Amino acid sequence: YVKVYDLLKTKMNTPVKLLEVLAKQLTDEIYKLTQGIQSIKITIKKMNPPIQNHMGGNVGVSLETSFMN
Repeated sequence: YVKVYDLLKTKMNTPVKLLEVLAKQLTDEIYKLTQGIQSIKITIKKMNPPIQNHMGGNVGVSLETSFMN
C-alpha cells in the first residue's frame, strides 16, 4: 500500500490535461508495482473544474481494467 500511495501522491502533483490519461497512467504504474493483482478500478473526480459555463459540482472518470495473470 505504501508504494501505491507514494505513486498516487507523485502523480497527483503532476499536471495532466485529461483525467482519462491520468487514470490510464495510474493503472499502468500500479500494475507494474503489483503484478499479482487481477483488476484495478480507479475513479478520479475534479472538483470545480475550469470549464466555461459549468454549473458547479465536479467532473470525473472511472477506469476498470482486468489483467490476465
